[in-house]
Amino acid sequence: QLHWVSAGAHKTISFGRIDPLIIMRAFKSKTTIHFVGDSTSVQSSMDLACHLSALMQAHRILRGKNDGITGLEANFSLGGSHLRLISRKVDLPTDPLMRNMIATAHSGDVVVLNSGLHLLGTFPRERPGEMLVRMLVSLNSTLRSAQDRGVLIFWRETIAGHFDTPTGYWDRSIRDSWAAGSAHCVDHVALDRDKAWRMSTNNEVVPWMNHHGITVLPAWLPSFEFPARCHVGMGKDCLHVLVPSGILALQTNLLLFALVEKKRNNLRSRA
Repeated sequence: QLHWVSAGAHKTISFGRIDPLIIMRAFKSKTTIHFVGDSTSVQSSMDLACHLSALMQAHRILRGKNDGITGLEANFSLGGSHLRLISRKVDLPTDPLMRNMIATAHSGDVVVLNSGLHLLGTFPRERPGEMLVRMLVSLNSTLRSAQDRGVLIFWRETIAGHFDTPTGYWDRSIRDSWAAGSAHCVDHVALDRDKAWRMSTNNEVVPWMNHHGITVLPAWLPSFEFPARCHVGMGKDCLHVLVPSGILALQTNLLLFALVEKKRNNLRSRA
């Protein structure tokens, strides 16, 4: 059994490790899972692709101008079940690409959204969570339309950072040490847990998602408690984690568990 602690609801969710065969058998025909969000969303899509790699038929990695990975496309097949995975790096809900990917999803498809990281510390006079909610409000009609036609939508919480700042998120106070390569990642015991949670945008966004019937994947707390030594770059990048890694594997299994349960519930409601 794996255990996932929800920071918002203060409860523990227990779930079994999902076998790739189970997730494939949940799809009776062609289904697409869309990951739409920041760079950590692309990481999650790659971890899912690794879980299903034995069933992969083809894949393509998308790269930007600076050779950074901006997306992934992969196809998987098992008997009569066919799954397509598409991820795109989209930093904010105001990006037309996020709206378009939600709008073009078909009934039975899955959309996993996240955002928030690029708001942190950018606008010091306003709470980033409140800004993100306002952006999401402008997307609400597209989300509702997708839900009405049978698209399963998930929102993944903004994950925690582990920079050597009070909240763990990057800010100007470490700009010089970060540029010089002397910055370092710190464990969660060195961070202010409450301030970090409030800074993350989840305090405002999670209730909004719950109100609109969107399943939230509680990723913040386990990422907050994830060991600092497991971060990429060891000071240069105290936000992203290794791929694949414990935290990504947990996120992937939580998504698959939630997805299978939703599929089963949908089948029961139609029976």
